[in-house]
Amino acid sequence: MPQKQMSGFTLVELAIVLMIIGLLIGGILRGQELMENSRVNALIQQVKAYQGAKVTFMDAYSSLPGDLPTATTRIPGCNAATPNICGNGNGNGLVGEPGSTAVQAGLTTMPQIETSYFWKHLALTHLISGVTPSAVITTTDWGQTHPASKTGDGGFTIFYSTQAHDWGVGHRIRLQMAPRSPGGKGTSPISPIRARQVDLKMDDGRSSVGDVTADSHASECNDETQPGGVYLNTEEKNCIMYFNIE
Repeated sequence: MPQKQMSGFTLVELAIVLMIIGLLIGGILRGQELMENSRVNALIQQVKAYQGAKVTFMDAYSSLPGDLPTATTRIPGCNAATPNICGNGNGNGLVGEPGSTAVQAGLTTMPQIETSYFWKHLALTHLISGVTPSAVITTTDWGQTHPASKTGDGGFTIFYSTQAHDWGVGHRIRLQMAPRSPGGKGTSPISPIRARQVDLKMDDGRSSVGDVTADSHASECNDETQPGGVYLNTEEKNCIMYFNIE
């Protein structure tokens, strides 16, 4: 009985298969990188929109959003009868408790409540979207009382910093994981690699100084041994970021 001859792949066929596999892997990685770059650009545009909204509000009301002492009479929908939805600030030129790095979202005491009023004043004057005007401040949530990040993780709060290192002096919006819990190593909204991309496009690329910074102590986002702060080279989500809105 004649035996059937077994045939296998030739070297040329194997090379073609390997080339196709390489192209598929390269295409997937390239697609992932494009998606990450798109998220970075969306985050930058989001922060710039908040910076612009704050300036526009100040031009119109001669006060910071959240701090406006006549908000209930000047902003439609901001009712003095429902202070846990929207209300007046104290008019001292600051939003929230100065110098505090603690999360103030959800607190109803003055001046901490101003950090929630900040977003409500902007939303009710139609300067920002992504916040529900009727949401109760004590039930904090992204997309309700505070805006969600367009990166897909976390969102934004605001506070007034008096610390130059890491945060910078002045009003800062903070990108963090949850409204009442900033997160830490591996549980923050953005990786050091992506944070550096944001910083380079908006500022100086240094994590500890400038208008864009990152929290090194809580999140291990950057290398504290390097002058000016150097972002770590990792995709692990370690970064809590701060953006100047003065």
